[in-house]
Amino acid sequence: MIVLMTDFGLTNPFVGVMKGVILGISPNSRMVDLTHDISPQDVAEAGFILKTSYFYFPQGSLFVIVVDPGVGTKRKIVYMETENHRFLAPDNGILTTLFPEEKPVKTIEVKNSAYFLKPVSSTFHGRDIFAPLAAYLDQGIKPEELGDLLDPNALVHSPAPRPKKDKDGNWHGEIVYIDRFGNLITNLSGALVPSKEKAEILIKERILKGLNETYSELSAVPSALLNSFHTIEIAVNHGSAEEFLNVKKGEKVILKCPMSFS
Repeated sequence: MIVLMTDFGLTNPFVGVMKGVILGISPNSRMVDLTHDISPQDVAEAGFILKTSYFYFPQGSLFVIVVDPGVGTKRKIVYMETENHRFLAPDNGILTTLFPEEKPVKTIEVKNSAYFLKPVSSTFHGRDIFAPLAAYLDQGIKPEELGDLLDPNALVHSPAPRPKKDKDGNWHGEIVYIDRFGNLITNLSGALVPSKEKAEILIKERILKGLNETYSELSAVPSALLNSFHTIEIAVNHGSAEEFLNVKKGEKVILKCPMSFS
C-alpha cells in the first residue's frame, strides 16, 4: 500500500498527476490519501499528522510525504524503513518526528536518477521523483538500488515543538494543529495528566477545568478534552474554538503543575 501525504490540496492537478505516474509504472498499486491539506510548507504539522497516523496502516505500507519547501535544492531525499513501515520523504525533519518511537533499520539517501522521470522539474519532485520511486518500490525493487546507506543520526532534526516542564512542574505546550471544525489540538500528551477531573489548562488567560471525554459534554465556551490523537484538545460544542479564542497555531498552552492537584 502506498500512503500519500502532501500540502498540494485538491483544487489543482498535482495529486492526480502523481497518482497517474504511479499507476503508469505500477498499475496494480493500491493508494490511500492520508491528507493533502497540510498547511503549505508546514513541516512540523506534517510530522505531527504522520506521527499520530502511520501506525494504523498495514505492516509494510509505504508513506510518501511531499511537504517540501526545499524542492529543487540540494536537500536530501530519504528512504527509511522501520520494523513495520516504510517512508519516503525529503530530509527536512519530517522523518525524525517519528523518533524515538520508531527506530530505523535501513536509511538510504536517494541518488539513483535511473528511477526518476525525465526531465526532472526543479519545482515538482512529487511527480518526477517521489511518485516513480514509490511505484518502483511497490513493484519490488531493492531499496539499496536507490542510493547509499545513510546514518539516521545525520537526518535533519524535527522542527516539531515538544512540551517543556518548568521548575514548578507545569507543562508548557502549544497548538500544533487546527482541524476543519476549529478544534485546537495541542502537543500535550494525555499521559501527562494524572487526573482528568482535576486537570487545569491555561490558554489566553483562560483556565479550563477538567478534561472531558466527548464533544457532547462540552459547553458553548472553550473546554478541554482528550482526543483521538491522545493529546489535549480545546473545543467548543457546535462552534469553533479557533474563532472563539482568536488563536492560531503556535499559541501557548499550559497544563497546570500536577503537584498542585489536591
